[in-house]
Amino acid sequence: MGIIDRAPSRAAAVVQGLERDRLRRASEHDAEILADAGPDPDMDALAAFAAGTPLHDLG
Repeated sequence: MGIIDRAPSRAAAVVQGLERDRLRRASEHDAEILADAGPDPDMDALAAFAAGTPLHDLG
């Protein structure tokens, strides 16, 4: 079942497709910015902390 089959109208399907494309382009732009920025020591420290934090409520 495709997007056109699930959408209430063709116009809604077009709007959904345009929004999905806009989000994809924004994500690509964000990824380029992050790739150009290089490592961030603060974020690396946060990631290391988060990786060691037990998530008791998930299991």
